[in-house]
Amino acid sequence: MVINDVVTLLKETLPRAVALEMALADDLWFVSANSTQLSQVLMNLGVNGRDAMPRGGRLCISARNVTVSEALAKSNPGARSGPHVLITVMDTGSGIPPELINRIFDPFFTIKVAGKGTGLGLSTAMGIMKGHGGFLQVQSEAGRGTEFSLYFPAVLTEAEGVVSTGVTDLPRGHGETVLVIDDGPAVRAVVHALLKAHGYNSLMAADGPSGLVLFREHQSIVKAVITDMMMPGIQGAGGYSRIVGHQARLPRGGEEWSGQ
Repeated sequence: MVINDVVTLLKETLPRAVALEMALADDLWFVSANSTQLSQVLMNLGVNGRDAMPRGGRLCISARNVTVSEALAKSNPGARSGPHVLITVMDTGSGIPPELINRIFDPFFTIKVAGKGTGLGLSTAMGIMKGHGGFLQVQSEAGRGTEFSLYFPAVLTEAEGVVSTGVTDLPRGHGETVLVIDDGPAVRAVVHALLKAHGYNSLMAADGPSGLVLFREHQSIVKAVITDMMMPGIQGAGGYSRIVGHQARLPRGGEEWSGQ
């Protein structure tokens, strides 16, 4: 189950002061969903919860079956009533100020300190939920924590009342090497764990210049590059273009990483 995998990965990134809990109902319905995108949403919310608890606290991920009423569906554009699986991600952190809570899903809006977030995580999560026919809600109180509720439509067969996922397993790697360039230590840790869990090796770089150096040294084995698009002082697309443009012949000195 995707939730179990995400909890396993989060355990590798959370400080000891943060207690991670999981509460899953035994009779959970399945949903027709992209497992990679679902993992992305849950990981983002989990990391946000961790960041909201610098002195420690409790992070809980739970899931249960619910029936969405007509009234609730109408209050969330694009949603529909009926059986859903409700996944909640709750933290006991600093919470979100009431004057800001209506803006947290806006692209590029963030309440984190400079350099700690791009403001794209929650807007991406909202887009993923809508793409699955579901919806996302948030409740928060400053100083008392935040709870995100993710509603995924359940897929029930008419004949047996059981669920058909329609989701195939993700293809596994066979030791291929992926270069990851990101200035966030937690992001690098999560991506490393994900790649390892799916059979890939990884090289990690904290900025563009070191990423270019790693590529020069290991270009014969690097099969793919994952790069942050908005690192300070660098544009990921420009850096990636430098790698692609120099793949056949990379100079050994005097090269600089540039977002121009």
